[in-house]
Amino acid sequence: MTEDTIPVELFRGECCEDEIERLSSIVADNDADVLVGMGGGKTIDTAKIVADRLGISVIVVPTIASTMIPCWLTGYPPESPAKGISSHRL
Repeated sequence: MTEDTIPVELFRGECCEDEIERLSSIVADNDADVLVGMGGGKTIDTAKIVADRLGISVIVVPTIASTMIPCWLTGYPPESPAKGISSHRL
């Protein structure tokens, strides 16, 4: 990464370990000190988890009103594809 570029990576749609690991690797490879998550709930949650695991700051830019996830204190509901994903920072 040079001083005049900002890497952009698209979220692949699910907040799951595979996506978290994929994005964590990309963020770490770019030596980022801040991560910007822009989108809906799954995108924002994934960005928060990636940043938390890497020990960097996160900026969230929600693009849709939240409806369900704030009601789940420990993460996603059991029937979700994101089963088992949780963070105290969600």
